[in-house]
Amino acid sequence: MTRAETRARVAERRAADEKFFSEFEKYMLDCLQEPGFKLESEQQLAERFGVTRYKIRKGISRLNTAGILSRKKHGGSTVGAVDEGTLTGGIDFQFRLAGYSDPEYAETAAWLLCGLVPALCERMTPKAMSDLLAIADEIENSTGEYSTTQEAVLRFFHELVAVTGNRIVTVFTMVLERRALREDFAVTSEKWCRVLADTLRDFLKALKKEKVKKAQTHLKEAVVLLYKGA
Repeated sequence: MTRAETRARVAERRAADEKFFSEFEKYMLDCLQEPGFKLESEQQLAERFGVTRYKIRKGISRLNTAGILSRKKHGGSTVGAVDEGTLTGGIDFQFRLAGYSDPEYAETAAWLLCGLVPALCERMTPKAMSDLLAIADEIENSTGEYSTTQEAVLRFFHELVAVTGNRIVTVFTMVLERRALREDFAVTSEKWCRVLADTLRDFLKALKKEKVKKAQTHLKEAVVLLYKGA
């Protein structure tokens, strides 16, 4: 077999794989609408799509890794509930495997959050503002105890981006903030908590007055604090 024939065969095989995975994903999307739904057996799926059980296993494995499917021994695979926590955990796992650096995370977080400021100015409600200020107080009073501080900081950013009403933005923001507060980057400084809380209050004050550039500046400062740690 010539090199040209080998390349053509490889390209043909890849095209066939992509066609299968595309059709498999469409089928799975229908199934994923029903949490708890039990999938057909690998043999039944292989017959449905006209492929080997190995290829079916590969497709199912992708969804198991993402936490979308739950597989039990001798019990097949069932559809799990696809919520923000599942999506955040799956994306976070894939990002960590890819080996993205802290500077990349910090830069992305700053771009994403600052880009949301105009929408936050428009959609912020008095109750949401009051709740966020209360969480900033919790951050200051957490005294640098890691789990308490982490929970308060994550809740602040979750509540903040929730104001936009965009669930996709919420998921990606949580991935970025979880990275900043991973356990080997534990916060121990009371001063750090105080400075972060003050920075977040300044951000909210600028947001309330709809001073977009000033709010963005304070938000960037908060992101720098998060990724530098105590």
